[in-house]
Amino acid sequence: MEYRIGDFSLMSRLPVKTLRYYHEIGILEPARVDPATGYRWYDDASLRRAGLVRRLRELDFGLEEIAEIVRDEAEGKALDALAHLEDKAREVGERIERYRLIKREIEDFLSAERASESEEDRPDDVDTAEIEELLVASVSYRGRYSDIGRWIGGLYREFGRWTEGPCFALYRELEYSEDAAIEVCLPLRRDAEEAAKGRGAGSVGTLPGCRALCLVHRGPYEEIGDSYRRVFGFVAEKAMRIAAPIREVYCRGPGAILPRSPKSYRTRLIVPLIADRAER
Repeated sequence: MEYRIGDFSLMSRLPVKTLRYYHEIGILEPARVDPATGYRWYDDASLRRAGLVRRLRELDFGLEEIAEIVRDEAEGKALDALAHLEDKAREVGERIERYRLIKREIEDFLSAERASESEEDRPDDVDTAEIEELLVASVSYRGRYSDIGRWIGGLYREFGRWTEGPCFALYRELEYSEDAAIEVCLPLRRDAEEAAKGRGAGSVGTLPGCRALCLVHRGPYEEIGDSYRRVFGFVAEKAMRIAAPIREVYCRGPGAILPRSPKSYRTRLIVPLIADRAER
């Protein structure tokens, strides 16, 4: 039985405009076209094919993919049509994984933002803290301090899916240098150790804990020398001894998504202490 395009539109749940377009690109051709009037007529086979096209669109197939599947189905190539479905399933799986990573990056960003907001309530006094050991992905280089951001970006690209907490830099020398020995670190979840090993150029290992002096520097990195002066003044006043590596934890930086004013930056300085003999 044949149906006029208007009736077929109601039956197939496809707009007339769409049916005309599908005819033009060869996805859903009518059973016949009246040579005198150019009017399109459809039949039951057309209705079945329209159902297939509509379902494939619901499954996020593109028009070129649908055209191939419809052609294979019409030619009786069922295995070829199934291969298209298998390819789409793999594509969707890869897309889900990509969106999962994007979701985690957004969640990490929001978590860091909320944590940095809580820093506002912390006192600016130098205090002593027990720093726990961390599983980290790290990369070492010798060069300028201003290159730290570039190395951090590389670590996030390789290990971002397993990160837990803000990134930081370790300074292996207790002095300023134009050619400094720097290790850039990204904290990782403990359950991700095996998965993260062997990825990219970074290495994965455990950073030992320590007893340390801590201070949150508020403001641009260019002014961080003032905060170091306060820490070293405290060290001198209390007759303490310190050891490398000094740690700069970037609690709140330029912003991975939304740009921030340098005045809002928060960097936690962690300076390890050498235990007195009486404490050993």
